[in-house]
Amino acid sequence: MVRNENDTVLFYPKDGNGNYEERLRQLQEKVSSLRMSRRILMSLIDQIQKENEQEVQRLQKEKIRLQRSNQQYASLLLDKNRDILELKKRIQASN
Repeated sequence: MVRNENDTVLFYPKDGNGNYEERLRQLQEKVSSLRMSRRILMSLIDQIQKENEQEVQRLQKEKIRLQRSNQQYASLLLDKNRDILELKKRIQASN
């Protein structure tokens, strides 16, 4: 490894035979492979983000459904409590 005047790192083959074309080809293959890996990872990240957004939407809908159900149940309980109080008043009035 050597630095040139622009402070760029140059890599030389370990065998010292000056087979720079082979080393360049190997590095180009690595770069190509890294680019492919990056594209795959970005695709996976996009897919996961879409799945997360869908899950959030599903959970928000479920939350609204549960809130409505809870409100209906609370209203029903209040009605039943009113009925019970009315029946107690009638019983006390008849005694």
